[in-house]
Amino acid sequence: MKTSTSAMEVVEYLQWLASNELADDESSPLTNLMVQKLLYFVQGWSLAETGQPLFRESIEAWDYGPVVKDAYQELKVFGKAALPLMPRLRTTLTEHEQELIRGVWDRYKNYSAYGLMHLSHRERPWREAAKGKTIPHEAMKQSFLEQMRQAEARLAAAWDRIDSAARTNTQQMFGREAI
Repeated sequence: MKTSTSAMEVVEYLQWLASNELADDESSPLTNLMVQKLLYFVQGWSLAETGQPLFRESIEAWDYGPVVKDAYQELKVFGKAALPLMPRLRTTLTEHEQELIRGVWDRYKNYSAYGLMHLSHRERPWREAAKGKTIPHEAMKQSFLEQMRQAEARLAAAWDRIDSAARTNTQQMFGREAI
C-alpha cells in the first residue's frame, strides 16, 4: 500500500506537538537535525507496527544519521536554528498516524538533536546502509520489530520479578499456605 502522506506533513505535526508543550517564553526545541532523526523513528515504528511506511519519501544514510532528503532540503534554510512554532494545525493525518507520531514524540522529545543523532547511529539499518543510499524499509521494519521483542521480553521479566516478590511477601506475611 502506497501512502500519500508526506514527510513534511509529519514535520508540521511534530512542530505543532512541540509548540503545544512550550511555555509562553520558550522557543521551539526542534531543529532540522532533530526532525530528521524523528522522521527515521516515526517511519521505523510505523513499519514495525503496521508493516507500512507512514510517509512516502525514502530515508537515506548520511554521515550524521538518517535523512529524508526532500525534508532536509526544505528545512536547511533554518541551519542549526530552531524551526518555527506551529500554534495552529491543519492536517490530513489520520487519527492513527497522529497517535503514532505522538508516541514517537513522547518517547524521544527529551533528547537533544545530538542525542537523537547518537541514537540513530546505533541503529543497524543506518550502520549497514551505504552512505548516501536509501535505508531499506525491510531492514528498518526488522530492526524495530526486534526492539519491540526486546522490550516485551524486558517487560515480561519485570512482571516475573514483581510476581516473585509479591509471592515472597505474601508468604512472609501469611505463611506458605496463603499462596
